[in-house]
Amino acid sequence: MELSVLLLLALLIGLLVLLARGCPKAQGHLPPGPCPLHFLGNLLRMDRRGLLKSFLTLQEKYGDVFTLYLGPRPVVMLCGTEAIREALVDQAEAFSGWGKIAVIDPVVQGYGVIFANGERWRTLRRFSLAAMRDFGMGKRSVEERIQEEAQCLLEEL
Repeated sequence: MELSVLLLLALLIGLLVLLARGCPKAQGHLPPGPCPLHFLGNLLRMDRRGLLKSFLTLQEKYGDVFTLYLGPRPVVMLCGTEAIREALVDQAEAFSGWGKIAVIDPVVQGYGVIFANGERWRTLRRFSLAAMRDFGMGKRSVEERIQEEAQCLLEEL
């Protein structure tokens, strides 16, 4: 009995310490945003039925570019055509590439044509295209062979 009470007390003290620490510090230079809760982020502040309304109220308070935490991960939100245009046109190099998918990233580790970014992606793409060209991709002779085989298959069916 005393062990369970001791564990419960330790859990409560741990939660109080987490709450007393306040807002988690932003990693790097992120835009302003609402203070997230530990482990949950800003999920409890968002209205699930009116998500757009929640984003618009945050836009009024923090401006066109703000940070939300979806769980422990920060997400930078762009609201408004000017902010989106600046990000995707004026600063296209900084905003290009794929986002990391938490489930797949530990498995592929940034390799592969689909999940790679930046220079690694360019190198893998160049190599893949060269290898496929060597095997006859894009050559008319391969296309004719495929059509001939498809015609034979249709005749058999």
